[in-house]
Amino acid sequence: MATLHCLQFLIIHLTIHLLSVSLPSATPQHQEQDTPITRFQSYLRINTAHPQPHYSSAVSFLISQAHSLGLHYQTLEFSPGKPLLLLTWPGSNPSLPSLLFNSHLDSVPAEPSKWLHPPFSAVLTPDGKIFARGAQDDKCIGMQYIEAIRNLKHQSFTPTRTIHVSYVPDEEIGGLDGAAKFVQSKHFDDLNVGFMLDEGQASPGDEFRVFYADRSPWGLKIKAMGQPGHGSRMYDNSAMENLMKSIEVMSRFRESQFDMVKAGKAANSEVISVNPVYLKAGVATVSGFAMNVQPSEAEAGFDLRLPPTANPEEIKRRIAEEWVPAIRNMSYEIIEKGPIRDHMGHPLMTLTNASNPWWLVFEQAITSAGGKLAKPEILASTTDARYIRQKGIPVLGFSPMTNTPILLHDHNEHLQDTVYMKGIKVYETVIRDLIPIIVGRDEAQTQTHMDLASSSPNNPSKVEILEMVKREQKIQTEASKGLMQSDGKKKYKGVRMRSWGSWVSEIRAPNQKTRIWLGSYSTPEAAARAYDAALLCLKGSSANLNFPLTSSSSHSHFIPHDDHTLMSPKSIQRLAAAAANSFVDNASTTTPSPHPPASASSSLVSSPSDQIDDDVSLISSFGAYTTAASACDDHTNEPLSSMDYWYSLDALQSPKYADQMFGGGLFDIDSTQMIDAFYEESDDIRLWSFC
Repeated sequence: MATLHCLQFLIIHLTIHLLSVSLPSATPQHQEQDTPITRFQSYLRINTAHPQPHYSSAVSFLISQAHSLGLHYQTLEFSPGKPLLLLTWPGSNPSLPSLLFNSHLDSVPAEPSKWLHPPFSAVLTPDGKIFARGAQDDKCIGMQYIEAIRNLKHQSFTPTRTIHVSYVPDEEIGGLDGAAKFVQSKHFDDLNVGFMLDEGQASPGDEFRVFYADRSPWGLKIKAMGQPGHGSRMYDNSAMENLMKSIEVMSRFRESQFDMVKAGKAANSEVISVNPVYLKAGVATVSGFAMNVQPSEAEAGFDLRLPPTANPEEIKRRIAEEWVPAIRNMSYEIIEKGPIRDHMGHPLMTLTNASNPWWLVFEQAITSAGGKLAKPEILASTTDARYIRQKGIPVLGFSPMTNTPILLHDHNEHLQDTVYMKGIKVYETVIRDLIPIIVGRDEAQTQTHMDLASSSPNNPSKVEILEMVKREQKIQTEASKGLMQSDGKKKYKGVRMRSWGSWVSEIRAPNQKTRIWLGSYSTPEAAARAYDAALLCLKGSSANLNFPLTSSSSHSHFIPHDDHTLMSPKSIQRLAAAAANSFVDNASTTTPSPHPPASASSSLVSSPSDQIDDDVSLISSFGAYTTAASACDDHTNEPLSSMDYWYSLDALQSPKYADQMFGGGLFDIDSTQMIDAFYEESDDIRLWSFC
């Protein structure tokens, strides 16, 4: 028994001794694991996904990293519970414009069941892939900034200009409580930022991608109202019918843009995207929806992305007049998510040519790091860079990831460990090379702002922006090519071709920036006859017609006998239709459509288009008129304001995009000098046409 107790004592003593010997070695072993990769994994394991991002944990971790490097740090909070962390490495000459490296704290939600590894476990697989939400977007660059500074400090490098690193909240949900408020604060002004790097995207190839602009996001909610009724009834202007008409018009526009992308003629970021994101309608029941009830309301939502050269006012006009016309009991709400112009009214773009010294140095730094830049591009999505560009500060979007699949917001987001480590070296070189550049903040902003008012042909800013706009124009012209006349036939005044082959006609109303719809026809000649008849009503015998007026003209007997006779828009429409019909011979199948369904209603005028003859000097306003001496006008006099307007879906869908890319078009840069330069350089100015 005593022997047994002795053995037990010896075993316990030996165990304690072994533990005491092994414990001291545990600390060195743990220190050996404190590497750039393990630190990156630690950051990735902090769940900052919406809707409940753990910002405080992420900020605490980053502060511990800053403290270990001797960096200054401060936490700012512009909205409760949404901290913004700012790290600073002071330069030896604080009067120089500083460098700002930006990253966001938050990430989008993840669906764990769809992942190979838990999205916040930061698993490092044997083949070197680090799986985690935020691995690419964009916790990678947030830690690479710190690791690059760590390496430079170990090399005893001292910057002459100050370096700031910002970690902002809420970028994934618009940044309104993060970067947007930060940029407008005195804290930001005190930083004296001269140049900023923000997030970019991975590159599947061996060239680094770089972005000089973002597309601006809009949310569009459209709502239709209509008479409710039994599911078996067929009647016009129900809520669902009105909504479907709008969706059809928007879908055709989307298709014209997307065709350019699919054909390889434009990048996704260079076109205006319109994507449906939700549809809400129906009368709810316990088991679902009432299938025998037509609802009185229907709603749909769309995500719009506008390139920087897009004209927001023209997009709004298109929405109001073509996509969601009030005449069809439609209403809409546009949610503009951030700026689309800088403080001088110029597009939010950073120049990537010799006029921007920051660009030249950045480009050389990538080369020095052994990399190569791809052609600068517009980012298809949106980042916080737009808020800084709004201040006139040059910003480039850049994430050093080559030979990497684009997995932001995707399941199984991951990053190769070797790619991550290479990115640290790239940032080291970028910081080193950007430090000695000599450029004042005012000079940088001057180079960034496109001096469109200058008429000097040697102005590189003007040349750059002109080329951008001309490219956008080419893209949009190609997108609408199928909607324009392309068969070599004669083009008549006031006539346009539909994508499905019909021909439409309309004419400018007297003393107004609106038009009278004249109908849709199966031949251009019939549409031209309708236009001629309407023009005769408005201008009389001095009208410059498509077909010269003779005694045998098919529409001569429809002419008002008195040049000073004024007619109602409705009368002009009937006369135009009659003139077009009289042109059709027995073999023709022309089917004019100026008359709508009896139950429909709408305005009979549409918005202007440069395809209509601008030389028409109209007789007078329609404030009053007398009955035309025409068999077609059998209505009594009535004021325009009380006329019985008719509705035509064709009229609603008529192209309002004959405006040129400059001065009112979808893609517009507000500069008279630039327009002049464009006309001097182009033989043919193609016009917008969409239906």
